[in-house]
Order: sequence, then structure tokens, then C-alpha cells
Amino acid sequence: MNELDSLIKKSIKELENAELLIQHDSFNAAVSRTYYAMFYAVQVLFADNGIVTSSHSGVISTFSKKFVNTGRLPKTLGRALNKIYEMRQTSDYNFTDFITGDKAIEVLNIGKDFVKSILEYVKIQTN
Repeated sequence: MNELDSLIKKSIKELENAELLIQHDSFNAAVSRTYYAMFYAVQVLFADNGIVTSSHSGVISTFSKKFVNTGRLPKTLGRALNKIYEMRQTSDYNFTDFITGDKAIEVLNIGKDFVKSILEYVKIQTN
């Protein structure tokens, strides 16, 4: 399996994991897994374009600079990635905040739309 296929598989698997976590009332963990699904989708985009980054903030910044600010991808995707990253930070590191089931489902739906959009964009660009 090549790098792109591996990253695509990881992204989709993280969405599946998030769904399972929601079913088991692990809402904070579901937000984290949704973020990672989005992160791996962006890594697919970067690998396809020869872009290398070394941190989460670098991924978000580079995604905005190279794809959102240039109009190659809609601003809604940049906002979604930033929003879910912030929520993941809170859910993973703030021990007094808990994500509700409704919010986890909302995040998962945002993540699914994001991953679908990125993978469709990559598919169009490679054909």
C-alpha cells in the first residue's frame, strides 16, 4: 500500500472510530478521533502535492496558506479544521470540559464533510 492509500485508510478509519466512540458515550474521544480523520485527510492532500510539515499548527497554517487563501479550497474547510482542532485541544487537555453527545455528532458530521471534500479534491487533481 502506498502512502496516499495508507493515509486515506487511516482517515476513514478514524471517522469509523469516532462513530463507535459516540455509540459508547465517549464524546471527548470522538472529537479527538474526528480531528485526526481531518488531519490525515490533509496529509493526503499534502503528500499528493509534495508538502511536508512537522506539527499540527504547521499543518493548519500550511493548509490555509496553500489551499484556502489561494481559493483552491473553500474557506469553510479552513474554518472547519481550525474549529475542530480547537475542540480537540479542549477535549484532550481541559479536564473540566466535557463534550455533549449532540456536539460530538455535530463534530463528526463536520469531519465527514471535510474528509469527503478533501478526498474528492485530491481525486480530481490526480485524474
